Amino acid sequence: MTHLTVSLGLRLRWITLLAEGIAYMHSKDVVWCDCKLPSVLVTADLDVMLCDFGGSSSDGCPASIGPPIFYMLPSQLDNPTWRFPPNQDKVAFSTSIFLLLARRWPLRSKFLEEHSTWEEMQQVEHKYRQGGFDALSPEAYPELAQVAQKCWRDEYTSTEDMLRDVCKGCAATLKEYEQRARAQLYGDISPWTVQQAPKGLRGSGRLFLSDTETTNVKVATGESPCRSRYPRRMTQLSRPLSGRFELRVATMVNFTILAGGYATFVASYLFDTDASSLTLLNQSPTGSNPSWITLHPTNSSILYAVNENSAGELQSYTVGPQGALTGPVGQTSSGGDSPAFTVALKTGQVAIMNYNSGNGFILPTTPDPLHFGSASLITFPASVSHPHMVLEHGNEVLVPDLGADKIWRLTEDGSPGKWAIRGEIPQPSGSGPRHIAIFEDTLYTLHELASTVTAQHMPAAPNGTSTILTQLSTVPPNNLTGATWQAGEILIPAPNVKFPTPYVYASNRNTGSTIDPRGDTVAIFATRPELKLVAQVYTGLDQIRGMEFGGENDEYLVASGVVGSGGVVVFRRTEGGTGLVEVARNTQIPNRTSFLWGSW
Repeated sequence: MTHLTVSLGLRLRWITLLAEGIAYMHSKDVVWCDCKLPSVLVTADLDVMLCDFGGSSSDGCPASIGPPIFYMLPSQLDNPTWRFPPNQDKVAFSTSIFLLLARRWPLRSKFLEEHSTWEEMQQVEHKYRQGGFDALSPEAYPELAQVAQKCWRDEYTSTEDMLRDVCKGCAATLKEYEQRARAQLYGDISPWTVQQAPKGLRGSGRLFLSDTETTNVKVATGESPCRSRYPRRMTQLSRPLSGRFELRVATMVNFTILAGGYATFVASYLFDTDASSLTLLNQSPTGSNPSWITLHPTNSSILYAVNENSAGELQSYTVGPQGALTGPVGQTSSGGDSPAFTVALKTGQVAIMNYNSGNGFILPTTPDPLHFGSASLITFPASVSHPHMVLEHGNEVLVPDLGADKIWRLTEDGSPGKWAIRGEIPQPSGSGPRHIAIFEDTLYTLHELASTVTAQHMPAAPNGTSTILTQLSTVPPNNLTGATWQAGEILIPAPNVKFPTPYVYASNRNTGSTIDPRGDTVAIFATRPELKLVAQVYTGLDQIRGMEFGGENDEYLVASGVVGSGGVVVFRRTEGGTGLVEVARNTQIPNRTSFLWGSW
């Protein structure tokens, strides 16, 4: 993790993920106690996994292990009780930040790869026991240096506050180094020189900066700075022989977008961020009305699509170059009328819900993910039931029911394909809960019939209750006399280094006789300290049923209308996520309903 060729973007991502993991543990009253970089594993796709919890402390019980000396609170070095407070993990986290960014041991000048003598180690340990701690360069990492110091001095009242500052600090650091790269193009940074990178990645805008004294500059390869199905921009900061820094920015600009709809095909588009263009690539034949599509959770070359008909079906396809589909390979009945939604669960099972008949399946696919096994039909006990979505949450599956004004809570009943309704979360009468999203411990529900977004604490399973904290309209200001409003989609992209603040994005659908020439809007809501409308963005689209975030740091939003001639549009997030600006539009196919991002 601390190798000199690891990119800055990747190290910042690891820092963020490590902070998220510690915050989650502390929310469950678990103190890791053995937080150290050797306990942070790097996966094949450059994500991270935390391990080594055998000696952790839970609910105040003593730990059976502690971290190495330079990860430990000095006050705990000779602790005979092994009762570590949560701030032990924060101190260890500050050491991890230092190691990942400074790439040397605290209180030592040697790099991590260099060995120290026993005498040197004894001297450093003595300094550490006296309360000495190394600091990151405030010039290179002003925000993260402050985070590390606050962790070390135990100035955070909660781990959530630490996580918030980590996200902001990583975002500011990445932005600063990218600005340096851009500024050099105009001669604003004299100690740096710009050289054009050899061809190998798409785009002529790929560049890197190097110190003028550096004699051996390596060009960045296709390393992905975060887990993804598609390539991303990479910013790499490394230390050349001269001791100065070298910044390299490589931009991967092409993304493939798959789009389902009410037709007999799934379309694929090429989105070029550099050229701000959206090009239609393919129209792959499918069954009738593949209105909702989803990917296998671990194999992005496998796609599942509904056939939203009175005799509903679920089909599987393989995804090839340029997003072209082959198939259907597997096909099965949905068990009912008009399946409007499907999603693949992390278990490999595929859920499909029938809107008109109020039932659905959660189908096993193992051992062959392209073929469906047998499952028990799930029928929702309501006089009028319109299940409209499935959201996996822990070991539960949540199903918002637009007809019953409930969110059903299901768990697996003994084996794959067998699921039982365990409880429900009641919603306002007549509101029509359509889609839901969960961020931290808050449940956000989009109500189609009321055109509202509500926020409430996630109730305890199976039948816990919680009051609605906030209820806000999604409808934009208007004086349309014949308008009829029905909310469509709700999304909350996960915070990241570029967009550290979470926002709720909800689409509107005016299904009435009088429409706004500017099209329907995407409403943007702040989540903290409470749900609050911050923007209404007109899209030039009519009745936005589906939309999806993608691209580097989920910077882009693709959307389309069910009616009209607006086509498919890609927007870029601006102003930290409170704005959307159109960057590309393709009108060859006027209407689409669901989307997937990838790099096929």
